[in-house]
Amino acid sequence: MLAKAGLAAGTLALCFLLLSAAAAAAVLSLLTGGLLGNDGAAPRLAEDYGAVACRVDGGIHVEGLDLTARQAANAAVINQVALEDDITPVDRAVVIALATAMQESGLENLDRGDRDSLGLFQQRPSQGWGSPAQIMNPAYAAQQFYRHLQRVPGWWSIPLWQAAQAVQHSGAPTAYQKWQRKAEILQQFLAADPRICVPARK
Repeated sequence: MLAKAGLAAGTLALCFLLLSAAAAAAVLSLLTGGLLGNDGAAPRLAEDYGAVACRVDGGIHVEGLDLTARQAANAAVINQVALEDDITPVDRAVVIALATAMQESGLENLDRGDRDSLGLFQQRPSQGWGSPAQIMNPAYAAQQFYRHLQRVPGWWSIPLWQAAQAVQHSGAPTAYQKWQRKAEILQQFLAADPRICVPARK
């Protein structure tokens, strides 16, 4: 009798632990990115990219580019996210994203902007880009930019400013074009040395 009671108690305890673990996982999912993206897929957060924490000691100083270490690291994140998400053609996608971030924020992860705009791409929480905390995550912001870019018909072949504007809906649509050459130089620099970013966890 005691053995049966002990077995029953053990079974109940195990069930309680399993239910608790499931509940905890559900709560964790909500807290760390359960919000679905616009296409129904859960956005990948910094944890999903591992440390798409990129480091460029001393910044980048080449062919007219003069970026601080912080700006260079943000650019490296933009490049790495495109690689992680297997975007094709990746070079063109990165150039468009870099030029956009150069225009919108100077490759700085800004905590303010026009109205409620935030981050590298000056994305707005009120327009469905994500929460302020998500948008201030450079990897998340870059991923959201690429998701919207890939919905633009022929984004890889139209002029850069048109592709960027289709995503950003800026009041100065052609302003992105002036950054194309610098974005191309920067993309080539980043592509030549992918070791500046820690590989992401899959």
